[in-house]
Amino acid sequence: MILRKRRSRVVGFGLLCLSMTGCGGVAADNGSESPPPSPTPGFSISLSSNNLTLAQGGVSQAVLVSVAGQGGFTGSVSVTLTGLTSGVTASPTSLSVTPGSSATFTFSASGTAEIAQQAVSVNGTSGTLTENTSLQLTVSGTPVPDPFHAIGGALVHGFYDEARQLLFATNPGLNELDVISGADFSVKARVPVPQPWGIIRWRTARSL
Repeated sequence: MILRKRRSRVVGFGLLCLSMTGCGGVAADNGSESPPPSPTPGFSISLSSNNLTLAQGGVSQAVLVSVAGQGGFTGSVSVTLTGLTSGVTASPTSLSVTPGSSATFTFSASGTAEIAQQAVSVNGTSGTLTENTSLQLTVSGTPVPDPFHAIGGALVHGFYDEARQLLFATNPGLNELDVISGADFSVKARVPVPQPWGIIRWRTARSL
């Protein structure tokens, strides 16, 4: 009797396992799965060139701005610029671009634009979405000479040699005669002279 009861229990347990996916008691998979999450909408910005060189007072140059949609994004993107150097302008001041299309910024530099190299930020905004890229902008030109150069001491007397475009000035504070260029006001020479309070034009001009 004991042997029969044990056999009936084993048979019953086996039948129970057959009705499950496994003896662990896990229900059979009916093939249904949760759908993957939808991609987050967004966009990216690209430029026809990420490097631009402008000459002071030179020809204007254009840069094409394109927008690509991501995750089903179809909105309009407002594109603006920040970080332009002094004397550099962009037209128009902002663009409205939709995915798959492009628009153009035209850059120009005035004759007095600051000679510099600057990273200009190109910013795109659509609602709460933002994206940006950068444009390396270089302004080239001839530097304007600085007419003031500190040489120390104090200039008291002097004269200007027009033929050689040189200014001879006494500098008693440093016990010297300073020779200064009339073209860019740089110091060309420092001649040691004890207590140079006065200056004689013809003698100095002949000796230098």
